[in-house]
Amino acid sequence: MGWTQLTNIKGPIGAAGTAGPTGAEGSQGVAGPAGVDGKAVQVAGQVATYALLPNNLTSADAGKGYLVEADGDLYVWSGTTFPADGSGTDFRGPVGVAGPQGVPGATGAQGTAGAAGATGAAGATGATGVRGSKWYTGSGAPGTIDGSAVGDMYQDLNNGDVYTLS
Repeated sequence: MGWTQLTNIKGPIGAAGTAGPTGAEGSQGVAGPAGVDGKAVQVAGQVATYALLPNNLTSADAGKGYLVEADGDLYVWSGTTFPADGSGTDFRGPVGVAGPQGVPGATGAQGTAGAAGATGAAGATGATGVRGSKWYTGSGAPGTIDGSAVGDMYQDLNNGDVYTLS
């Protein structure tokens, strides 16, 4: 009977230990190299529309900006192109406070009357009206009625009064 050597025998995993204390802060590292200076934006002018932006700029003009009045945006030359139409930087500040009411202006002079318009064409003749009741002027003495049917009328020619036969 002899002894046999056992290898790689592992026991069960133990419980996690408590965290150790935080270590001291390390020293500051070496500074990196300086970056390349950027181009500043220079407002070189303004134009009414995007189509009127200058087209003769070179790479030496990089950073030149133009305000486009139509959309209120600032378009900055990259050295090769401007941003696409409508892609400029909004260049309008916030709306300011309303100013005070101005002094009223003087009343203007009264205008002259315009010329009279032309007289229009005459209208068409209207239709003939319905025939009215029979009138008698009478041949008898004033105040007598000569009518022969109910509804006939008589006018006294001396005073203009009208009478109806009923």
